[in-house]
Formats: sequence, structure tokens, C-alpha cells
Amino acid sequence: MNKVVVKIHGSEYTMIGENSESYMIRVADFVDKEMNKIVEHNPRLSISQAGILTALNIANLLFECSSENDDLVKQNENLKDSRSNHEDLKRHIADLEEKLKVKSEEIESKDSEMKELTTSLRSIKDNDNSSNSDEYKNKYEKLEKEFFEAKERAKISENLASEFQNKAYELQLKYTELENSINKNKLK
Repeated sequence: MNKVVVKIHGSEYTMIGENSESYMIRVADFVDKEMNKIVEHNPRLSISQAGILTALNIANLLFECSSENDDLVKQNENLKDSRSNHEDLKRHIADLEEKLKVKSEEIESKDSEMKELTTSLRSIKDNDNSSNSDEYKNKYEKLEKEFFEAKERAKISENLASEFQNKAYELQLKYTELENSINKNKLK
């Protein structure tokens, strides 16, 4: 326990508490300044009236700080949720990019097969072998259809990846704004 004698509005008071002496002196100085402000604005107040008004002003300040603290706690929780969502989006984008890579490889493979079949088809046409020509033509048309479908799926995958990247960027901006807001409020 620490014990210190402090002066508030000209009267001495003994403070006893767990806090350091310097802390208790700072608290008493704050109360003294607040009480002196009130008496300065209305010198006809009695000591008890000035004390009550000082207590009300300090209680008001306490409530404001408490409310501001609650807001900061909510912002911090939202920020944590935002981080979690941001990480989920990153994982989802990575998954989509991997799928896009696989689809691109499929397209390249189909494109290569199509080129080979085109070359074979030309060769067959040149040799005028009509029985094999129909078989290759059907294969070619089938591969051409698969190639077109794969390209469409790749476009859809690219669009989805782009949308998720945009959303991730927006969340990063919101995250940064929230961090800045919290940091500003901490400085106040």
C-alpha cells in the first residue's frame, strides 16, 4: 500500500492505494484542475457543489472513454473477422488459380492433339483415303468441341479468379482503413 498527501482545491487529503505515489498524485492533480475550472466559471458555488459538479464531469468523461473503448473493441473484433475472411479468400483464390492452371494445361494438350489431327487429316485428304477420313474427321470434330468447351471453362475460371482477387483487394483496403482508424483512436 502506498500513502501520499495531495492538495485538491486548497485542502489536503491523504490518499492510500495500491497504485504508485506518482500515479495517485497525477489523479489528484487532474481532479484539482477540473474542480478549479468549475469554481473559476462559477465562484459562488460551495465546495460540495463544486465537488459534485467535478465528479459529474469526470464521470461523463469516464462514460465517453468507456463507450469509445467499447467501439474500439468492436472494431478490433471486426478486424479479426476481416483477417479471417481475407485468409479464406486467399486460399480460395489459390485453389482457383491451381484449377485454372490445370485447365490451361488441358487446353494446351487438346490444342496439341488438334494440331496433330489436323496434320493427319490433311495427310489423309492428300492421300484421298475416304474410309479413314471420316474417322479422323469425327475425331477432329469431337476434339474441336472439347477444345472449345475447355476454353470456355478457362474463361469462366479466369473471371472467377479475377472477381475473387478484386474482393480480396477490397477487403485489404477495408482492413487497412480499420487498422488506421484503430491506430488513430489509440493516439487520441
